[in-house]
Amino acid sequence: MELAKRNLLNMDNALCVFCKMEIEVVEHLFFQCKFSWNLWMYWASCWGIVWCTPSEPADFFLSWHDAIPEGHCDKLWRMMFFSMTWTLWLVRNDMVFNGSSPAFKKAVDLCKFRLATWSKARWPLIAERIDDIVRNPALVCIPNKIKFCIGNISCSPPANEVLKFNIDGAVQGKCKILFSKSIGVADSNFAELSARKNHNLEIESDSCNVVHWISHPAQASWRLRGILVEVENLKKMVPHWSIRHIFREANHSTDALAKSGIHRSQELLIISDD
Repeated sequence: MELAKRNLLNMDNALCVFCKMEIEVVEHLFFQCKFSWNLWMYWASCWGIVWCTPSEPADFFLSWHDAIPEGHCDKLWRMMFFSMTWTLWLVRNDMVFNGSSPAFKKAVDLCKFRLATWSKARWPLIAERIDDIVRNPALVCIPNKIKFCIGNISCSPPANEVLKFNIDGAVQGKCKILFSKSIGVADSNFAELSARKNHNLEIESDSCNVVHWISHPAQASWRLRGILVEVENLKKMVPHWSIRHIFREANHSTDALAKSGIHRSQELLIISDD
């Protein structure tokens, strides 16, 4: 626009490269152009949000930031703003300098992939793989950061008439049963969930994701739905059960059992008479 005002650029060349109908200014290029607007609306629909977009960039950003409440998905939703604007800018430059055509599906795929790679770089410990995030970013679970003091970590023995399993955890006192077995080739989250298929029942796990998914199975990755269905069926067979998170620093014994079970050809079961 400024170059056109100074007669350094023909007005025809100052038009938006996406729609060829309006002068290319920041507000129009990123938020008001039909091509850009459809892209924003596509992502709002992925999260089930019906949204009226503000025209001013600052208002748009604040509205996008507050469009969904605080929770497991809000971080990815807010990161999407930057993925979208950066993708729109790169697509625009590709059209201007390389003569490419606007492709809505390509822009969507670029946004998805960019969001997936950025999120894995920002939160490397999230369970979902890049292809899971690309497939459905609205289901990605990003737990809040946990702050704790190592010196305060402790485990408590189970109450009377309660069977307690520490999965990759440790208990005070003597363990009644130790077991370890191979479940085949799978990732750590599948292994953690498999360990829970095993009557008041108390379970402790060092996986925040698994504790959350056991309590809220609908929010788990689609790859884990099969094992979670089995877990849900087993939960119905136990009259009273609970699961809670225990920090990894308290897991020396059972962590060693879990690692030894990776290559175990025979199942291990140790029962104490004490």
